[in-house]
Amino acid sequence: MAIIFLLFVAGQILIFLEFFLPGAVLAIIGITALLASSILSFMSYPPLWGILYLFFILLCAFCTCKLALWKIKRSKSQGDFYHGQDQEGYTASSFDLNLVGKEGVVSTELKPAGHIIIDGQLYQAVSETGFLSKGAVVKIVGGKGSHLIVRG
Repeated sequence: MAIIFLLFVAGQILIFLEFFLPGAVLAIIGITALLASSILSFMSYPPLWGILYLFFILLCAFCTCKLALWKIKRSKSQGDFYHGQDQEGYTASSFDLNLVGKEGVVSTELKPAGHIIIDGQLYQAVSETGFLSKGAVVKIVGGKGSHLIVRG
């Protein structure tokens, strides 16, 4: 009887902690403990008590998950999926505005994306007009993200 209860309590605690710690290890160990508790109850008591105990385990696991989610909702970082400090210093890629209006040479065929060379440097580019062959002279008309938009 005591081992069944200890496995039940340990399983519930591990499932609760899984919501606050990374990885799935605690949940797997917690579910294993609950299954072992259920199997031991079926072996120790009549089948009806084992079935009732199994439903009790499922109900308690559901309530444990609801409690953990409630605790998460009430935490100070409510609504934050990412911590602010994790995103510190992040900048999205963008094209160099000084390149707009310059001319370059197609390094790889633009179908419509490829590479161009401007002042000896290689850049990713997308052709505004479709296919451009290697060696064609292009003019930079803008950009999106890290790609330059060119016209042949």
